[in-house]
Amino acid sequence: MSKTKINEINLIPFEDKYGKWGYKDKTTKELIIECKYDYVDDFEEGKALVRFGNKYDFIDAKGNITVGDFKKKFKFFEGLAIVKSDYRYGFINTKGEVVIPMKYNDANDFKDGLALVKFDGRYGFIDAKGEEVIRINYGYALEFSEDLAAVRTEFDNKWFYINKNGEFVIGGRYGYDNALSFCNGFAAVAMWDTFGGKPWDGAYQWAYIDKEGNKICEFIYWAEDEPGQFCNGLASLQNGDQKYGYINTKGEEVIDFIYDCAYGFEDGKAEVELDGETFFIDTEGNRINANDNN
Repeated sequence: MSKTKINEINLIPFEDKYGKWGYKDKTTKELIIECKYDYVDDFEEGKALVRFGNKYDFIDAKGNITVGDFKKKFKFFEGLAIVKSDYRYGFINTKGEVVIPMKYNDANDFKDGLALVKFDGRYGFIDAKGEEVIRINYGYALEFSEDLAAVRTEFDNKWFYINKNGEFVIGGRYGYDNALSFCNGFAAVAMWDTFGGKPWDGAYQWAYIDKEGNKICEFIYWAEDEPGQFCNGLASLQNGDQKYGYINTKGEEVIDFIYDCAYGFEDGKAEVELDGETFFIDTEGNRINANDNN
């Protein structure tokens, strides 16, 4: 392994007493790149994004600027980084060469060979050559997650799921009124309340589907913002009484809908609020005491 490569791995951001940033060797603690930047990021693919005043640059492990000036730059993913010039976005390679023209209204990082972009008010996906592999023809779109992407058609504002070939695979004939990305095998989808039972104006009724498009529960749940994702096999939702609880991946209500607020599970516990008190519960709904190591 080359010395330069070792330095790239070992360099970590460091802030001095004046609030300026540079890089230290994480093993020796030696200051390698002086603290003169207002913002620095981690090294990735041999480059680090830094900001000096209002100017962004990429530097190498020796502190040399490696990429020309743009209005804004982002981190490298899969060998490409988003750059912005005026009001348009494009992509550069690690040599600083513009390899995908700056013509997009917006752009997301590359992931598994595809990047979500916006052009002329519509969304689609391009590959690393800048070729349009999924037509830029949607009113809105989310990034691919678990090989599926939620997209909203422009002509009727309905949501469907497509695969990486751009084929509609979930949503049937009529689609959904809202849809979120897949996580741990499930996605939340919604329909507008048409029965007058919504607890507040402008609310959706939510359900969850699996990757075959099968509902695991009915459209009877609510969310002021967005419903929770499945973590530890449980997801938080809100009922018509505006109380939160949890369902499992079979759609069964396994933790009572009694909470004023409820968050996702992590490492077997979730934070909830009840009558002005905040505490943690386990996956069976039992309260976890502050001195409980579990």
